[in-house]
Amino acid sequence: MPEPIPGKLEIQNSDGSVTTIALDGDNGSISAGVDKIKLTLDSLANASISAGGSGYSGIITLYDDSGKERVVIGSVSPIAAIDGSGKIFLMVEDFSDIDPRDASGFCRLLLGSSDGKKSGGIGLRDQIGNDSIFLDGGGGSIALKDYDRNDSIVLNGHESSMKLKKPGGWNSIIIDGANYSITTTNWAGKDSIVLNGANNIVRIFDGSGKEVLGLDANAAGGGHAGLFLGGGGKPGILVMRDSAGRDSMNLNGLTGDLNIYDENGKRLLAVRGKVKGTDTAGLWIGAHPGDSASGAKAGYLEIRNSSGNPSMILNGFDNSVWMNNKDGQNTIILDGARGDIILQNADCAEDFDICQSELSQVEPGTVMVIDTVNTLRVSSKPYDKRVAGVVSGAGDYKPGLVLDKKQSNDSRKSISLMGKVNCKVDATYSPIEIGDLLTTSSTVGHAMRANDPMKAFGAVIGKALSSAKEGLSMIPILVALQ
Repeated sequence: MPEPIPGKLEIQNSDGSVTTIALDGDNGSISAGVDKIKLTLDSLANASISAGGSGYSGIITLYDDSGKERVVIGSVSPIAAIDGSGKIFLMVEDFSDIDPRDASGFCRLLLGSSDGKKSGGIGLRDQIGNDSIFLDGGGGSIALKDYDRNDSIVLNGHESSMKLKKPGGWNSIIIDGANYSITTTNWAGKDSIVLNGANNIVRIFDGSGKEVLGLDANAAGGGHAGLFLGGGGKPGILVMRDSAGRDSMNLNGLTGDLNIYDENGKRLLAVRGKVKGTDTAGLWIGAHPGDSASGAKAGYLEIRNSSGNPSMILNGFDNSVWMNNKDGQNTIILDGARGDIILQNADCAEDFDICQSELSQVEPGTVMVIDTVNTLRVSSKPYDKRVAGVVSGAGDYKPGLVLDKKQSNDSRKSISLMGKVNCKVDATYSPIEIGDLLTTSSTVGHAMRANDPMKAFGAVIGKALSSAKEGLSMIPILVALQ
């Protein structure tokens, strides 16, 4: 066989130019072009086909048996696939020099006809030929499939949603961006949890689809948040536990009960919606009936005023009730252990109507006498058998008990009927010693020493607890009308 030598074929074109076709056996290539290379078939350079170069753009076109373009590879559209009607349904575009948003450039793959009549899709298949991932241009979705070719995860751009499905096709989790919601379903396909961001609602359902828990940020028509447990034939129960797993609080919708426990599991507080065997509600603080007495704690309830001072204390430890004034100082004690009522103030008083014309003269310590039925006036004559008592509240002695108290009546005053009270006295008539009996005097509103026992009978106010040597003064007395 003769030694092969490279050769070339020159063909004159209709315009007078010459196209050269070179066959290179050493390099396994065929090249053709006008003055410059435009097409090269190179078997040694990775079995490649190249077109263009040296200032020329190359285009490779594949035709079907009817002569219609089906694939075009060129510089304007790097790759384009064309259907039978001449519409492009697949295109790869190079945006490196077109889109200024990305300085590094990017490419994109377009599937589907440019007139919108055919949608594009990409399917990635597994080793046995089944689609495992499918991109649907028509539905704007991405679907990941299980081994049985059922959708397991679906991302839908048109619906702004993501759905996770269990084997068999039920949606198990739905993330709905359009409605700002997340929904999970049970094995029967019924909603189990719904989180709705648009309405600020959380709902939890039982196996039959009945709502058993609801959290609503706009409960009662808005302006209020609400937590709802139970419903659909099931009572709601809320249990809070400590770090050791022990119940620290439980709220029972079946019985309407609230229980609070200490760190040892002992009940500290119980609220009963209905006390057993009755139609009444109940509140227990401390050891509860039926609980073990070992380690139980006594109940203690403290009610405070707006200043933060305790105004009432119920003490289960010593079986007492303490009531305080606005400064938090104790004024009344109910001692259940001893059966005592302890009043920190001094006398027993009762409210009476006062004669309107004398209201301006009446002040604590003034001696009062009966004027008309249920009305008093200031005393003004000695040994007056109509003496009623002394206006309570002068000095350090305040009434410990007031009878017949009526609200908002400025014409009534508390009159000491028994106990210690500060009283106005006039020692001008006779010096007063401790233990002397006192009666009314001619000095308005003042008492004096009762020197005449016969006249004093029925006109005695009480006994002096201090002395007064002369003139007008205020001394403590023990009220004892006789």
